[in-house]
Amino acid sequence: MEVANRDDFLACLDRYPERNELEVFAPAKRHLLDAVAEVGFGDFRGLDYEVIGRLSEALHGRGTEAALWGQVFIDLWYCSNFGGPHWAELVARDPANARYAVQAAYWVFAASGADGGRSLAALLNRCKGWAAAEQGIPQQAGDWQRQWWQRSVLPHRK
Repeated sequence: MEVANRDDFLACLDRYPERNELEVFAPAKRHLLDAVAEVGFGDFRGLDYEVIGRLSEALHGRGTEAALWGQVFIDLWYCSNFGGPHWAELVARDPANARYAVQAAYWVFAASGADGGRSLAALLNRCKGWAAAEQGIPQQAGDWQRQWWQRSVLPHRK
């Protein structure tokens, strides 16, 4: 999608309805918009992936809540493999964020086949996020997600 201004940029953020239904999407998008303001980003011209790429560069290495969640949004937008220091920081700051990490890791697996289960388990081990992650599974998990959780994540629990 060609982006010419901030309004076009905002429209491109909602292009993928199946991703937008994820619970993690709402806080990630809200914080992304805060991060845009925080870094003074205004380079909204070009193809959507180019604009998102420049915004990602502007957020890289910033440790604010908005920047970390903004990086989560960008990962979801690109369907990037799960992981990254932003997830470790978010779950370390608040273990309840582990439920969002589970959603993001599973969504990437379901959408692309890239299995971030081992990375998710390592994150949950490091940040003691298992309890919060497991609370999120039964509420929303379908059979496929439960199977993925049991096969790809739980075997790496320490």
